[in-house]
Amino acid sequence: MSVRAIRLKLLLQQQHWQTYRTFRNEYNRAAVSIDPALAESAPSRSQLFRWLSGDLKGLPYPDTCRVLESMFPGWTAQQLFEVVADESGDIASGKPSGTQSIQSGEFFHSVDPWLTNPGLMTPASAPSNELFGVVDVVQSSSGRLSGVRSHKFIPAYIEASRVAELVRRESGTSADATFGLDCCRLAISNEHGKCALYVWPFGVAMFHLVEELELPNLANLAIWRRKTYTRDLEWASDYLSRSLSAPIRPSYVLSAYWVHAPSWQSHELDTALRIMCIPRVLHERDSEMSEASLAHAELVERSLLSNGFGHTEMASFGFKGISLGYASWSGVVYHPSAPRRALAEEEIVNVELATQSMWTYCEFINTQVEQGKDPQVPDQYGWRFLRGARSRLMNARPQETEYHKSMRTAILETSGTLDRLSEAIEILRETSER
Repeated sequence: MSVRAIRLKLLLQQQHWQTYRTFRNEYNRAAVSIDPALAESAPSRSQLFRWLSGDLKGLPYPDTCRVLESMFPGWTAQQLFEVVADESGDIASGKPSGTQSIQSGEFFHSVDPWLTNPGLMTPASAPSNELFGVVDVVQSSSGRLSGVRSHKFIPAYIEASRVAELVRRESGTSADATFGLDCCRLAISNEHGKCALYVWPFGVAMFHLVEELELPNLANLAIWRRKTYTRDLEWASDYLSRSLSAPIRPSYVLSAYWVHAPSWQSHELDTALRIMCIPRVLHERDSEMSEASLAHAELVERSLLSNGFGHTEMASFGFKGISLGYASWSGVVYHPSAPRRALAEEEIVNVELATQSMWTYCEFINTQVEQGKDPQVPDQYGWRFLRGARSRLMNARPQETEYHKSMRTAILETSGTLDRLSEAIEILRETSER
């Protein structure tokens, strides 16, 4: 199929540099080699999107052109921003690029959705029957999904003024501060698993629900996840609304899976964890949770387990012989193959608690701006507080292990929390200076 695309976009895909984080690192590396004064001069995420969408009029600044030409020897800046008529062909010679359909036995290498032109399909957005076509049934072990612990994080902004009331009413106790963010922990009864409610003084409350999973396969996990997210959001909203006598609406659920006793064969394990990181790939967009939908998801699962699965939104933080770990916008999955040397379960939980609490607080601030209001927050939790929190989240501690650093970086990058923090800091600083 003929598709018009910017040559730079295709070259990024060819080099596997299509995620913004990878592009930024490669760009900054090339920039420093040209001129040290160009260090950390990579374009913003939104600027790169405009380039790859074809919205750029003319060419970028000369220094930018020099860096891009250094990244892709043999191509001029003018050529990099040319429109290429056929995205399926090799950029330089017209030979096939190697992207094949799954029916031929080779998996479709997915494109990062935020880099994709409108109308193109990605695993995160396309109905699976369109993405995969008629899926050939491939024999696979397809064992039960067991030995998995699900961690759900359900945050909501409740306002700082309501925190003391909630903690007092529920008899909360101080919890260990993670990344310098003091909070209280409340034990909560939930029929589906072990649950705790964490409350931060800047106005964020977050349920942490832990459930042991025993499901027939990954397809059932995808269905279970979708059904229970609706259930858990309603439960969390009802609990907080009753406790505070005010309407509270948590906006999302994020999952982390701790795979302590995997049931897949060794050659399927890595692919299974990748699917768990983005289980949405197994079922169709806006599909009903029907038997037919489950059956199709099972066919896709077996094909992916046989052929492999990769997604550019996914960041790996595992270490060979130690662990397998992946993070994405959808969640996190981790298997400690060497438990005594790998990360502890609570380390991942603590990073997610800190990350999602900051994400939710910043989301409240950004929402106020979008509604045409100046955000009103307590002085002690203004832009200076957020600047300190961003620094603690971003920067490695003296005794932090390489495993923990890799996990922390992957979660922060894929969640977009650092971008949220930077935006919120700018907003609050601007508001305070008026």
